[in-house]
Amino acid sequence: MSEITIRLIAVGFGVSFGLFVVSSIVLTYKLGGHRSSMGRIGVVGGLVIAFGFAVLRTYMAEDRHDILLPISLAAAEIGVILVLEWIGTHQRRIYAEWRTQKTAFDQKADQLAAAESEEGKRFSALKQTRVILHNHIQYVDERLIRRVKAPELEDAAVRTVRDGYLAGIDFNRSRVQSA
Repeated sequence: MSEITIRLIAVGFGVSFGLFVVSSIVLTYKLGGHRSSMGRIGVVGGLVIAFGFAVLRTYMAEDRHDILLPISLAAAEIGVILVLEWIGTHQRRIYAEWRTQKTAFDQKADQLAAAESEEGKRFSALKQTRVILHNHIQYVDERLIRRVKAPELEDAAVRTVRDGYLAGIDFNRSRVQSA
């Protein structure tokens, strides 16, 4: 294997392990409002790997001046891991608050759906009652009309029309006389 291939493999493993550490720290906020074992594994794993790389780099240093580079890289790695843990903690808190609000919203939405369903049932019952009432009124009117004989019905209609006509003439006379 050439040196480039070995470096590419090392970078690939490093990136995949780094993504595991980052995802285990930052993306485990949905597992609960508190720190999960997966998040702890990510933090501890990241710190152990950073410390291990610091020891390895320090061992490979040729003189005292080369020791500053592994120490600074280890400090940067540990700083990144702690910042990621801080972000994960913040996201867990925000997620817990959002989850509480979403649960309350879902409960209110369920109550609203139940109320709308009840309103629909009651409106349907009211509509049915109105139809029954209308049919009963028509039945009573029909029975009343059937009991009245045709000449009596004709006399009542003629009287009503004549009374309305005479009332209109009286109204017009009073308007003409007052003018």
